Amino acid sequence: MDIIGWETERLDRTIDQLREFSKPRKLHFQKGSIQDVVKQTIVVLNHDLKLILGRKIQTRFTSSLPDVEFDADAMEQVVLNL
Repeated sequence: MDIIGWETERLDRTIDQLREFSKPRKLHFQKGSIQDVVKQTIVVLNHDLKLILGRKIQTRFTSSLPDVEFDADAMEQVVLNL
């Protein structure tokens, strides 16, 4: 159920971004954990990869990174693009 919620939110953001594609995008910087965004995005990707290819991304975070200011939606898009 969490994955469905995350996917729905991601698709909503993607549709909004497509609507505003011709406009310059304003980034919304907030302090947070990049690792949390990466982990959450990989959970969603792994669900899709398992269904489509029967594979998954394995990760290993050796330590916590300090919180930094970043745009969570932009970071999620970076991970999806990778």
